[in-house]
Amino acid sequence: MIRYEIDLSQRLVIAHFIGEIDYAELEGWHLGLAANPDYAPDYSGVGDMRRAKMRISPADLKRIDKLNADRRIVTGRWALLVETPREAALAAQYEQVKDDKHPMNYFCTVAAASDYLGVDLSEYLTD
Repeated sequence: MIRYEIDLSQRLVIAHFIGEIDYAELEGWHLGLAANPDYAPDYSGVGDMRRAKMRISPADLKRIDKLNADRRIVTGRWALLVETPREAALAAQYEQVKDDKHPMNYFCTVAAASDYLGVDLSEYLTD
């Protein structure tokens, strides 16, 4: 399951990835986000993947990157919060796949992600 909220005053997306997430769910989330009238591609965002089990392959990462590039869904600065080595590896792979299309990095703490985004994420997330 992927739940998200948008803080319009911060131009920020806060996404919570929970449980098993496969390509279809991730693709659907991207398309739903893009269709949300409160969202703009240049918004910053945080994807909290600490409670997720990402069932995504390297080929899926390339498909998500292509979807984002073709539809310009994400152009803003994003932080991914990860806890397990698998999610960290997937985040690192995606960082390479997406190249310089938009700024993104992955972190293990809310404080580090906050510093990267320049927003106090502790209002939305806890460590």
